[in-house]
Amino acid sequence: MRIAFVGDPASVHLERWIREFAARGHECVLFAPAGSADARMPFTAIGRAGARGPAGFLMRVLDLRRQLRRFEPDVVNAHYAHNYGTWAALAGRRPLAVTCWGSDLLGMTGRGAIERWKTRVAVRSADIVTVNSDELRRAAEELGAAPERIRKVVIGIDPRPFLGAAEEKHNSSPVVLSTRRLEPLYNVADILTACASLVLEGRALRLIVASDGSLAGALHEMAALQGASDSIEFTGFVDDEELVSLYRRASVYVSVPSSDSTAVSLLQAMAAGCAVVATDLPATREWVDPAAGNRLVSVGAPRELAEAIAGLLDAPDVCAAAGDANSRVVVERADWATQMDTMEALYERLAGGS
Repeated sequence: MRIAFVGDPASVHLERWIREFAARGHECVLFAPAGSADARMPFTAIGRAGARGPAGFLMRVLDLRRQLRRFEPDVVNAHYAHNYGTWAALAGRRPLAVTCWGSDLLGMTGRGAIERWKTRVAVRSADIVTVNSDELRRAAEELGAAPERIRKVVIGIDPRPFLGAAEEKHNSSPVVLSTRRLEPLYNVADILTACASLVLEGRALRLIVASDGSLAGALHEMAALQGASDSIEFTGFVDDEELVSLYRRASVYVSVPSSDSTAVSLLQAMAAGCAVVATDLPATREWVDPAAGNRLVSVGAPRELAEAIAGLLDAPDVCAAAGDANSRVVVERADWATQMDTMEALYERLAGGS
């Protein structure tokens, strides 16, 4: 098939997706705004770099329409409903699949009328809307997507590099790992506060923060002020090999965003046999089972978070059992190849007119 993608060329998840379908023998072209920064893959530019506002929006739509007419794809797949999905919908090429990731649909009440309109246009126009959680399914329906056109396709992982890590987790100083971006949404400051309080209480642990973002400087200062900087390591972004190594070493993985859908980082941690402490969100509950020993906590509650981490560190058998259960869940329900088989079948159905 000839598949036209519309999305962010800086996205690691979109890069994985396009490379997968190119490796399966499909002809894939990515269309993205001219001037897109930090591109991870080649793309065909639409619009004009620096053009903003209604004029820039219209330029992208018209240019995408011309480019799609020239490419003649069998199917168009916009990744991220907001903007990318809107441009693809208004460009008018069918069949159209819109793949929603989470923040493009969640939290719509805080956005302006124009931004809400853009997202509604995308999900209402699509022949297929794919979501990676039941919460996103509900959000898509509330925005007007026809229920019969919604399909669940998880942005999964290849679990094989993460499996069999139990022996690597027996450290004299247990590792607590955070890999979410250092941005306000992810509340990494609460993780620092929780772990610092446990260190100051005399507990042996090492917190590794393997990410980066706009709050990096402030969080470094915060760790120093809390008096626990010797037990907190900031690695910045790491390559895939080092990331796998960190997951395999960690006993407890912590992720406490204010909102979320199915997070690839969560699936990676679970595959590596980490016990999980996460905020109690609908999409998280689809994966993280407290009955298996994992802990769900409130948003913005560092003391509750500290108690949850301490509870797992104080019960290594529970921690290990939770990790084993988590690994099985990912193998059974989030295997990348299986999920992409599902998506390929959807492409083929769309291209065939069904």
